Amino acid sequence: MSSPSGPIALDNTLADAYRLLGQVYLWEKAHDRAIVQAERAVALAPNDADGYETLAKYSAGRAEPRRAFGSIRHAMRLNPRYPFF
Repeated sequence: MSSPSGPIALDNTLADAYRLLGQVYLWEKAHDRAIVQAERAVALAPNDADGYETLAKYSAGRAEPRRAFGSIRHAMRLNPRYPFF
């Protein structure tokens, strides 16, 4: 795959763009790449609960339950009004 285009090419500080790119990689079953993108999103926006939720989801998909559980607990601390899912 070529280097990312679109929002990431224009501004590589957009955490949401990395989360979305991770979702694309997840659909392609490229779990390792999805995790890398989620980690970038968390690094760019460490106080964003959605980034940790995304990292938890991708970690669970790679059968990393400890990491997934830790990430989702962190997301819940950042956003105490978290959605049911």
